[in-house]
Amino acid sequence: MRRKRKRAQIQTLETVAVLFVFFLLISLSLIFYMSFSKGREAGKMAELSHEQAVQVAQVISNLPEIRATQQAIRGVNTFDLKQLEALELVLESDLELSKGIYQERFGTSTITVRQIFPSPKNWTIYDNPEPGAKFETPFFIPVALYNPLDIPGGNYSFGILEIVFYS
Repeated sequence: MRRKRKRAQIQTLETVAVLFVFFLLISLSLIFYMSFSKGREAGKMAELSHEQAVQVAQVISNLPEIRATQQAIRGVNTFDLKQLEALELVLESDLELSKGIYQERFGTSTITVRQIFPSPKNWTIYDNPEPGAKFETPFFIPVALYNPLDIPGGNYSFGILEIVFYS
């Protein structure tokens, strides 16, 4: 009788040990799966943020407010410096405009035009960063900057359109 009891206790302990190892393996596999799916989700969020930055870049590149035209012909990625300066002043002084129409177009982003050659200069067209953003996606586009008041016929300089999208 004692022997059967001892044997039953040992079998019970073996069953408990096997169940413990089984649940431990299931827990570890769940933890691994959760961390893997979290990393995959972060990658998808970064990709979505990049796509939104590209969309904002397309919108800003085609804004009629800053596009340079010469004899009714628009240049590709060419911005008029005087129109750029005027837009910057208007958006700085009129918060209702910058937080209304342009916030709808650009969302939470910072848009800066940097003149690189012949002399460095910056124009921040739009600045609406998201506090506590998880992703900051920068996007750069080379642009030509046209100054219609220089030299008869205007003068071109080289710059970069920098868009930082926050999400």
